[in-house]
Amino acid sequence: MISKSDVAVLPIRDEWIDAGVNYALRSWAVTFNRLGKKNVYSRLSKIIVGVVAEQATRAALKKYRISFDSEGSTDWYAVDRYDMGVNGKSIDIKAIFLDRDNRSQVAK
Repeated sequence: MISKSDVAVLPIRDEWIDAGVNYALRSWAVTFNRLGKKNVYSRLSKIIVGVVAEQATRAALKKYRISFDSEGSTDWYAVDRYDMGVNGKSIDIKAIFLDRDNRSQVAK
């Protein structure tokens, strides 16, 4: 069971959203569609959320002075190995976007 303490809620910055949009527009056509979604908007949204989550995680690690590496990162057209390395472990960041309509349900 997931508890509140298992979930990190991180602030986001407009420049991370811009970076996510730019990355998504460049990469969506070559990004593996693992969910088989035909809706391009949905695919773009997932890519943007992923980029924002990675940026927010990096900022949080820097804030708490936790060392990490980006050796698993790849160019936008290549297959990712992992998002970052922390203490010798490969980390793959996962995120979900919650709009105002479903936040209260998740909070329960």
